[in-house]
Amino acid sequence: MLKINLSDLDYIEISQPSSPDLRENVQNILRNSTKYSAAVTSLDNGTGVYEIVLKGKLKKSNIV
Repeated sequence: MLKINLSDLDYIEISQPSSPDLRENVQNILRNSTKYSAAVTSLDNGTGVYEIVLKGKLKKSNIV
């Protein structure tokens, strides 16, 4: 399992939309979390555009 460097969280914000890097980094964060939740904060039924807030706690043993 890959360890999480806290600067990886910054990388998520600058990743290209729909990029494999973005998907991989989000999956890595979820794998390295002890618990997490998500909330849909907005949804446009006409366009399908949505916004989700992800909240969690990283495993201390996996933080670099």
